[in-house]
Amino acid sequence: MANRVYLCCTDFQDFPTESQFDDFFKVSGTEYEANWAIPLFWLCLFSSADIRILPANHNRSDVDSGHEEDELDDDEFDDESRAYAYLFCSRSDGIERLKRRAGMLKKTLGDERYALYCEWTARMETETFHNILVRTEELDVMGAEGELEGQLREALEYLESSHEQEGFRMIGAISNIAGLQEDMNLARCEGFALVGSANGPQRWPPSLTTKPSISSSQSSLPPQKKSKWLFWK
Repeated sequence: MANRVYLCCTDFQDFPTESQFDDFFKVSGTEYEANWAIPLFWLCLFSSADIRILPANHNRSDVDSGHEEDELDDDEFDDESRAYAYLFCSRSDGIERLKRRAGMLKKTLGDERYALYCEWTARMETETFHNILVRTEELDVMGAEGELEGQLREALEYLESSHEQEGFRMIGAISNIAGLQEDMNLARCEGFALVGSANGPQRWPPSLTTKPSISSSQSSLPPQKKSKWLFWK
């Protein structure tokens, strides 16, 4: 089964504990999902200041006094989890970044993929919730502790420092995080490779007319791994 990453807009102010997820979904919007990667269009919502670290003992708040779980010692929690990076920002800040980075990406994406980028921006604008959260636990476990944080920081710092005049360049960290080859023609990518997919009755993104540069049989199989979650290298 693929290691999945999830994005949604939410009124939660932080990462929910396990016992809070029912309440979390009541105050959250459309959930988007991606396999093996954080899609490029998702990354464009964030800055390096939006990287947060979920501590290894995050769910210990679920262990209340009087429950049997109180008897678990620190070593047992350490064996089951580790700290890892996730992404969290205000929706208004995310939308502003999408718009600011649109010019940098336009030429690289081509007309159809750029239209998809604009549609992604519009979908964020129509959400009514205040924040954006990307849950990354299943991606983090594919690499060494801290590896995901380092790659995210490098990728987002590049997006922050890039300018429209220079255009977009696929650096190694973005290639690793977004699951895209460094020499890939973004104007030929399938939509889900750039923006994931929406969970719900209405299929999104739509199929794009330009076919990808790899065969359908190749795209149905995960690439050969070289370094755990950096498998596309």
